[in-house]
Amino acid sequence: MQTFFCLLLLTLLSGCAFLPGTDGRSARIIENHVAAGNIWAASEYYNNLEEQQKQGKAVSIAKEKLNARVADIRKKTIDSAALAINKSDWKEAIDLYREQMLLIKIDDDFHSSYQKFLEKQQRATNTLRDSFIVIRAEYLIKAIPVMINDQQLNPYNIQKEKHLNDIKQESTEVANRLLELGVNAMRKKDIATARTLIPLAQQLDDNKETVQASKMLSALTKSFDDHIEKLVDEGTQFYSKEQYGAALEKWNQVLYLDPENDKVQDHKARTQKVLQSLEELKKQQQHAQ
Repeated sequence: MQTFFCLLLLTLLSGCAFLPGTDGRSARIIENHVAAGNIWAASEYYNNLEEQQKQGKAVSIAKEKLNARVADIRKKTIDSAALAINKSDWKEAIDLYREQMLLIKIDDDFHSSYQKFLEKQQRATNTLRDSFIVIRAEYLIKAIPVMINDQQLNPYNIQKEKHLNDIKQESTEVANRLLELGVNAMRKKDIATARTLIPLAQQLDDNKETVQASKMLSALTKSFDDHIEKLVDEGTQFYSKEQYGAALEKWNQVLYLDPENDKVQDHKARTQKVLQSLEELKKQQQHAQ
């Protein structure tokens, strides 16, 4: 009997790993937490078990159920957030992830998915900001000279001086972003976009980088203009030969590269009208037969 109690005491001191029923009780606690929706509590309980307890058969099965439940919640969260984003409801998507923040902290896959979501949110934010940046740049170009004159007329107005310095700092940041976007546009051979962005950047901040980018743009613009002229000539020849479909294709190629080309927009509209009239005439002839 004394030997039995000694063994029992040693078992207790070693974390109760070998007590009869310990594996089953630990498994039931995990499963009860999962059934009650307390996924974080189930995970914490499992993590606090001794390594020998974690290797028990019942606990291993309970952990598999816990992992399956976490995977299910993760998938539903990701899918629901994606649907919300497709509806441009970023608030709903953010709320969905926030509701599962405890699981995100303890599950590596969930954390990885959340990081991808944050990256996508940041890209959307940058896109929205960049769509506004041209308007802001045009405002700053007009506003800064006025603010400078106003500050010179009121040299002791600390508030105006601080506001002017803040605006100048913003103009530098806007110029840097415009330059970055303009250079990226040139790399993609999107000369029309670069033509808008780089001159604005140079007007806001006429420095070595913007001057260099402007020179690069000038060189590319010549080649670009020659290419546009070639496409326009080809389209005009097709139109004169009454090959309207081929002409329309050339107009579309020009407008893809230079969307603001008013002359080619008019050519395209006229060609489309001719094609539409020919299609209606064809239908009338078929109907008459």
